[in-house]
Amino acid sequence: MTTYQHLIDRGPYKGMVETLTDNPHPSKTARCYMCAEPLKASTSWMSLVGDHQNGVFTVRFLCPLCARERLNGIPDEAERCWNYTQAAQSEPRITKILAYLTYLIFWCVLVSAGGTFLFLIFLLLKNLF
Repeated sequence: MTTYQHLIDRGPYKGMVETLTDNPHPSKTARCYMCAEPLKASTSWMSLVGDHQNGVFTVRFLCPLCARERLNGIPDEAERCWNYTQAAQSEPRITKILAYLTYLIFWCVLVSAGGTFLFLIFLLLKNLF
């Protein structure tokens, strides 16, 4: 039996310890919690999430590919969720809002300049003919 432990640094289980072990699962109908692939008892992994004070909080089963992702530090969807941590956001929200406003103002100015140019062309043509 192989066991790996790491501290979860974000998401709803922040601060808890995840223990990955290659124990076979007890149920024949279990599915991987990350990709929903049906599991075989001989190749499945188990993820135990908990802390030292309260014991095990949740037990999840993994296929070998998803277990390899967890061992390499790739977070699951619960840990990627922006609602649980500010660290998961790539940049502050105000920066994104200012960037969108800049694009909006740029396109408004561009369309206004184009409309003014066309208006002047038509005005010139009207006066010439």
